[in-house]
Amino acid sequence: MTKTRQLLPILLLAGLLASPALATDFGLYGSYWDTDALNSTAGGGVKIGFGSGLVRFEVRGSHFPDLSENVNQLIDDGTGRFKVRATVPEAGITLNFAPDRVFQPYVGAGGSYYILDTNQFEIDDEIGWYGLAGFHVGRADGGPAFFAEAMYRKVDATIANDDASNPDINGKVDFDLSGVAVNAGILFRF
Repeated sequence: MTKTRQLLPILLLAGLLASPALATDFGLYGSYWDTDALNSTAGGGVKIGFGSGLVRFEVRGSHFPDLSENVNQLIDDGTGRFKVRATVPEAGITLNFAPDRVFQPYVGAGGSYYILDTNQFEIDDEIGWYGLAGFHVGRADGGPAFFAEAMYRKVDATIANDDASNPDINGKVDFDLSGVAVNAGILFRF
């Protein structure tokens, strides 16, 4: 499992870098993510789509620079806030219900790899999944289009601290980063 976790982000990044020649669209978006255990956050991302019909494959990557929280809500040590950063490469399938129209509603689902980092503790990278519903508005035959989507992310994370000087937070604490995200941006179709 460890080798799979190390290999997955490398493969997704390679796909993002090598795929523009095969892509049918490229999007830039802003994102808002409201997690269960930590605060909500804003970030941004890119997505690349393949296919122009009913079924499309998408590769996307989002970055959220600050999911801050009061540690007391997770671990009773009284030290205050800590900062969690998340970079999330994802791959999935979307079903476009009206690929030849100006307004194109779609649904999709896929897998996510959460590259997590924090300023105080050890935090494990995690694997999760997502489901989404959204729409594109723009000419179907090419050019720019606006898109917006709502997604639900499911991921459980683990904070670890092996610092023997503070026995109150020694060990592992599980917390849920699942929650609703909203993405909106510009899609360029080729």
